Amino acid sequence: MCKQLQTSSFSLPYVTSSHLKLSATFNKSASSFIVEELPLYSFWGSGQHLICKVIKQGKNTQEVVQLIGQHFKLHSKDIGVAGQKDKEGLTSQYISLSVGAKFPLETAKKIAAAISSGPSLLVTPIGFHNNKIRTGHLAGNKFIISLENVAEDDLSIAQQLIAEIAQNGVPNFYGKQRFGVEHKNIKRGLQFLSGERKNNGHWQNKFISSAYQSYLFNRWLAARISDGLYNKIIPGDIFFNIGKSRPLTTEIISDAHREFAEHKIVYTGPIYGPQMLSPKDEALAREESILLEEQIDKSLFNTKETPGARREALLYPAINVTNYDKGHQKLQLCFTLPPGAYATIVLREFLKND
Repeated sequence: MCKQLQTSSFSLPYVTSSHLKLSATFNKSASSFIVEELPLYSFWGSGQHLICKVIKQGKNTQEVVQLIGQHFKLHSKDIGVAGQKDKEGLTSQYISLSVGAKFPLETAKKIAAAISSGPSLLVTPIGFHNNKIRTGHLAGNKFIISLENVAEDDLSIAQQLIAEIAQNGVPNFYGKQRFGVEHKNIKRGLQFLSGERKNNGHWQNKFISSAYQSYLFNRWLAARISDGLYNKIIPGDIFFNIGKSRPLTTEIISDAHREFAEHKIVYTGPIYGPQMLSPKDEALAREESILLEEQIDKSLFNTKETPGARREALLYPAINVTNYDKGHQKLQLCFTLPPGAYATIVLREFLKND
């Protein structure tokens, strides 16, 4: 029988100074939350995959994929995306359609025009490529976030927070949107992995299973912060080079403490699964303690939906104030995050309101 999850009482700690808090408000909308996907490579040349740029608001990525698939008469497996984008906000991303190398570009443009519906959805074919766009095939995402009701001293506070984040980073927590309304996807994921929920197809099973994996990562990182180990490395840690995902151990790194202090490497946390590289010593004990607290075993993740991986624990985004309108009490922040990171996690350090 699947145990009762206490996710409602699980809160995430902040890492910036508690007295530094903006009085501004944030209401997620197409004008206040703009996301631009940065492609991993240039889309040029020829191939069987039609590349389209999609600008949308009021629809999530899966809804757009289904709509495009209907018009181009393609199965969802023939459509590639690098990542999921929120329904709220104004977002742009690239998708690939496996239509064949001889599919006329002009025909594609006519179909795309029929799909497009004013400001809520614009689909623009830009050419063909040999590669299908797959999950993670992006360099990152650029965010432009606008805050309202900005108080007179908020600009100074924002600059202090930006300086702290540049020095100490922010935790790479998964955002609330990962877990669904009332965290229901966490429970659904555990139920599926425990065999208490029926098979709903690979994509849905993977989605809810990853929500449970993400919840465990957040628990692990929150515990590390609460124990005063956020800006420290411990015996057995596994690292990534900043901007790369090749795992490194202390045996490989000549001076881990120095490289961590210089933001050249970052320690990683568990996305539990059979392919996850396990740490050693104290780091291993901390990861195993999360499983003990959850009363689960690693074998729970021996499924095709949960291969496992390691995830950077910290991010060091370069945040800029790109506009400050004192008269209208508005403040605009701009920053870029790597794939899989959440802008709302950065923003919560400024607002401290959850």
